[in-house]
Amino acid sequence: MGVDSQQVTLCLSCGLCCNGAIFSVISREAESFEITADELIHNDAQAFRLPCVHHIGNKCSIYNTPDKPHVCTKFKCRLVTQLDAGLTSLEECLIHVKEAQSCVEEIKVMLKDQGKFDKKISLELNVNVLHQRSLKLNSNGQATLPLLKHIALKLYFRRYFGVFEKQRKTVSWTRDLWLSLKLKYYQTLISFIQKPA
Repeated sequence: MGVDSQQVTLCLSCGLCCNGAIFSVISREAESFEITADELIHNDAQAFRLPCVHHIGNKCSIYNTPDKPHVCTKFKCRLVTQLDAGLTSLEECLIHVKEAQSCVEEIKVMLKDQGKFDKKISLELNVNVLHQRSLKLNSNGQATLPLLKHIALKLYFRRYFGVFEKQRKTVSWTRDLWLSLKLKYYQTLISFIQKPA
């Protein structure tokens, strides 16, 4: 299997960059890419919310078509660049994809169990809505596990997918991490981070 076909296999097996798991919003370049008014951010035609409307059946339905946005074609995560460079195998990449997908599904189940999951918005926005609601209700930390799992997922994305590397620890990220570490579920985060590379 050639490098290009391996990349196609990897991307179509993954979809994490377009299903709202990694990113919440994507900029729309000047091109013909049809989206509805609901997907636009504050009626700004230059950005739209994820998950993408073309992400159907866990993969991009326009991947091999001229309709695929240029911004999507340009984006390459660390797994793709390492695969292209011959630094890793497709099998190794797929292990990381499946691990991340499994974590995403766990978080979705947790959100659904607490009655707060909207499939039209990104995973991060779902987690934040639940977390903010729990703070307002002075809950006993029930919303903590999805938040903690999401922070661990972001660290996993940073480590293996190479996203969020340009971001420094902001006040809110540090605050969320500290809050999570203070609560009874911190072992989940520690064990997830300490998995061998």
